Amino acid sequence: MSPAFDSVTAFLAMGGRHAPYIWSAWGLTVLSLMLLIWHARNSRQRWINEELARRRREAARQSSQVSPQTNPSNRLYD
Repeated sequence: MSPAFDSVTAFLAMGGRHAPYIWSAWGLTVLSLMLLIWHARNSRQRWINEELARRRREAARQSSQVSPQTNPSNRLYD
């Protein structure tokens, strides 16, 4: 069994005619995958930050509300 290419240079050239197509396809595929991973991580982090901010707002709103049982102005008798 003999190798298809004699050297790394021959492999990268791929006979001359096919190399631009093959390497641009590889490059676009790798670039697309990297962009997809970046976008997924960025979207996840943005969602986590928004969720934390929403939970903080809810907690602040709930702690600022005074229930009628503990509100001193609602007492009839002191």
